[in-house]
Parts: sequence; C-alpha cells; structure tokens
Amino acid sequence: MIKIKSNYSLSYNSLGIKALAWSVLLFFLLNQVLPLDNSSYSSQRISFVIIVFLYFIFVKRISVRFDVFTVSVFFILFFLILYSFLVSLIFNSDQVQASRFFHFLVFSLLSPFIVFSLLHDEVQFHKAIIFASLAQVVFIIFTYSSGTFSSLIFSYIDSSGQILTGARATGLSSSGGAALSVVVSLGSLSILRLSELKPRMWHFTALIVITVSVGLVARTGMLVSLISLFFLIVKGRVSAKGFIVAFCTVIFLGFAIFNLIKGNPQFFGYTLSWALSVFSGSDQTLNVMLNQDLRELGERVLLFGGVGVSNADGSNASGSDVGYLQTVYAIGVPFGAFFYLIYSLYLFHFKVGRCDEFFKYFLIFLIFLLEVKEPFIFKYAISFYVLTSILYMRKVSVTSDCPPESVITRPPSPP
Repeated sequence: MIKIKSNYSLSYNSLGIKALAWSVLLFFLLNQVLPLDNSSYSSQRISFVIIVFLYFIFVKRISVRFDVFTVSVFFILFFLILYSFLVSLIFNSDQVQASRFFHFLVFSLLSPFIVFSLLHDEVQFHKAIIFASLAQVVFIIFTYSSGTFSSLIFSYIDSSGQILTGARATGLSSSGGAALSVVVSLGSLSILRLSELKPRMWHFTALIVITVSVGLVARTGMLVSLISLFFLIVKGRVSAKGFIVAFCTVIFLGFAIFNLIKGNPQFFGYTLSWALSVFSGSDQTLNVMLNQDLRELGERVLLFGGVGVSNADGSNASGSDVGYLQTVYAIGVPFGAFFYLIYSLYLFHFKVGRCDEFFKYFLIFLIFLLEVKEPFIFKYAISFYVLTSILYMRKVSVTSDCPPESVITRPPSPP
C-alpha cells in the first residue's frame, strides 16, 4: 500500500499493476512462445508454474473444490492418457496424443480453476484477455510491416510452426496461422461478453481493430471476430455515439496502420486478396480439407487407433488437419467419440443465469465448430478460455429482465 500525505491511499490495483500483470500472464499462457535453444521452457508452461506459485502464495491453501463431474472427467483423462500411451507402444506410433491429453488436463481443465480462484473479478479477467489480444495485435502489425523486426524476434524464439514468407503476420508466437489468429480473436469474444456486463464505447473500436489485424494472420480468427462483431451489433451494444467515436478512431488508426503494412510488398500482391477470398467465394479452404490425402481407415485403426498424430517429417499421420479425424486415427472411433461427448456434456453441465446462456452456448458451439478446421481443443488456448469464462458465469446472477448493466455478482465461491 502506497500512502500519500493527503491520507489518500493508492493500492497496486488502482495503479493498474494487477491488471497489467494479469494481461502479461494470460498473454504468455495463451500464446505459445518457445525459446530457440530450449523449447521445453515454453511460455505456457512457465506461465502455469507462475499461476500455481501465486495460488499457494495468495490463497495459501488448496481451496478449489471440484464437483463429481469434474473429478470424473479428471479420471477419464488419466485413463485416456494411459490408453494413448499404450496404443503408441503397441502399434509403434508417436506419443503425441498422450501428450495432448496430458496438456489438455493441465492447461484446459486445471488452469481455469486456478485462475478463477486467484482472480474473482470476471470483468477484470476479460479486460486482461482483451489487452493481451491488443498487445499481440501490435506485434502482428510490426512483424508484418518490418522484416527486420520479424527476423529479430525469431532470432530468439522457435519459428518451426510459423510461415516466414512475409505473406502473413507472425506476431510474437511460435505457432502462427490459424492457431495464432484464434488466440487473438479471444479478445473479440471477451469484448462481446463485456458489452453485456459493462458496455463501453471503446468496445466497438477495439473489436474492429482486432478483426482487421487478425486478417493479416489467418481467416479463421477473422471469422470468429466477425461473428463477435455481428452479435455485438445485433444485440444493440453499439450506441449511436459509440459508433461515431469508434468510426473516427478506426479511420485515424486505419491510416496509421495502413501506412505501416503497405510497405510489405506482399500486401497488395497476396495478403489482401487472400484475406478477402472468404467473402469473394474464391476461398479454397473447404476444397483443400475435402481433398486431403487421408490414410486408409482399416478395422484396426477404426477400433483402436494407433496411427499416431505426426509423421517423422512433421506432417499429419492421418493425412488430415481436422481435429476430430486426428483424434480418431490416434485412439480409434470409440474412445475418440467418447472424449468429445464427455467434454461437451461437461461444458453443458455448468448452470448459468438465463441471460448468460447465450454466451455459454455460443462458446461451446464455437469450440466444437473450430475443431473441424484444426485440433484447436488440443491447442489449449480456446479450451482454457471457454471453461474459465463458464466458471465466471456460474457465480453471476442477472435480474429477470436482463438489463445490460444490471449485473449482480455474488461473493466469490469455489467452483
């Protein structure tokens, strides 16, 4: 506590230090940043360790209490980890699926409860997500507009998951393309949620900036942001005054950003037409997905899996980018379908207020829709975000008429 002579006290929270700290922590928890020399020390792992450390420092005791369904899901994940490991040994395939289940357990199931126990304020959580997204937007713009800046970043972090051709922005991340774009688009989802809790004029502006910027990375995240923008407008969260202010701000920022990114010779030659192809009808994503060279799904693979996830050269062992297919080829149809069914039922079983149901169902629909494109559930950022958001909605009670700013928050209680 910092005391001023006028008897006015200024806490670290009012200084914004807590908000900044959570923004930084969530940035590195959501974005996969791998050091060039040792990829074992990923930003996600380090952030998780810091979160656990903070939990025992500030909570000082294990206060997280899980319901029966959550405990059951933990045991199911332990079983799937063991099963995937045994299948990989029996059929001499990689152990990536076992690793995926383990990291899913840690980052997508356990981490949300710890974050929720540390940060009780739902508004502050979503603000931290938004500012983490906007911070990545800054890196996206500068890595796209400056090859020197991009080269500097990737002289320190692993770029094996990036497309370093200059045609797409790379940001501060070791995983580019659709994965990075979805992480950035989480900010647009948080803006949509905040507009229901505490509507502000800056929400519309920030959402426009995220939507346009993420288009430099991949169309998947841009579509998520566009859907969020659509609901923000349809639900009437944009006032006439807010629209005018946002329009003027976006025009000003637009010129500034355009002057930066137009220096990239591929902006007009490739990036612009590629990003807009989703609207022009020339997008070939669906055709590419349908025409991928799938590995034969024999009886053994159908029942038990055993193909694995990755080949020695890093390509997909199943021959497909689709998350559902990768899981099926790794552990078979019965256990693959069982995992997705249990996970969906688990997310649905949380009870939320009537006015929160739309956001809850939207998030659940979105996460399973995106799995059609890539295994986003096993890239942990969006699965962490969805469960954490639902945990916050559990303790929020809204009046029956659901006015935009009439939100009553009960005292924090363990999930």
